[in-house]
Amino acid sequence: STTECLTQKFQVKVVEISDGFVGLNRDNLQIKFGIWGIDAPEKETGFWDKNQGLFVSPYFLGKILLLISKQDGWSRYIAYVYTLENKDVALEMLNAGMAWHYTKYDQSEKYHNAEIKARNNKVGLWVYPRRIAQWDFR
Repeated sequence: STTECLTQKFQVKVVEISDGFVGLNRDNLQIKFGIWGIDAPEKETGFWDKNQGLFVSPYFLGKILLLISKQDGWSRYIAYVYTLENKDVALEMLNAGMAWHYTKYDQSEKYHNAEIKARNNKVGLWVYPRRIAQWDFR
């Protein structure tokens, strides 16, 4: 379940990448975030590997810009995530086959097209014939 939040725009410094990521706000409080519009493999599924962390890490160097949208059932804030150079991190992950487009919550055409292109090019998780979407794994 999700809780609607007022859209807030702010910067955080990422200190951990896991199921989403943990960021430090300007008061040095640690806050858990998920990325809007995608669902990435978790370690337990067998499709997560060090490459995912290596791929995502450069986008999180320094600070990132967040637009908070919702809070989920795991107390994570679900946010649109952008680098300070305005790169859409979810879109970059979809392009690289590092996530599924989470169509239950997002119907954006650009995310849909990015996933289709990654599937067709068999990049990232689309290499694995027996991949399991996170929402089926849970």
